[in-house]
Amino acid sequence: MGKSEPTIADVLEAVDNLAVSTGQQFISIDKRFDQVDKRFEQVDKRFENIEGKLGQIDGRLFRLEKGQTELIEKVDRIEGQIIAITSDIREIYDRLVVLEKRQDLTEQDIVQLKQDTKTLIAWAEKVGINTKLPFSA
Repeated sequence: MGKSEPTIADVLEAVDNLAVSTGQQFISIDKRFDQVDKRFEQVDKRFENIEGKLGQIDGRLFRLEKGQTELIEKVDRIEGQIIAITSDIREIYDRLVVLEKRQDLTEQDIVQLKQDTKTLIAWAEKVGINTKLPFSA
């Protein structure tokens, strides 16, 4: 006998097997989509966490930049004060040197000069304490 022709039952069984196989593949694909969907949800949660952390970092950075700006302004003010104080000290010192070199100073002038020098040193020491810059006479 040669090859026999497939019967309707054979064809129906083959179609049924194909349907079952296709159904199983769809179930497998559906499970895979569920897994991918869960992964996307996990990634989304991670992104939300990262966004939250970036927001916190941004807030900290803003506060640090604000603090830095305030410190720079404070340092600039202190620097300006130091320049002014240094200029005043130089001017007073120059005047004292001129007075010391004068030959025609009276005893009262010398006493006043000594007192002015002591006052200048006391003032410079106070400035040194206030500016936290040491002064040594």
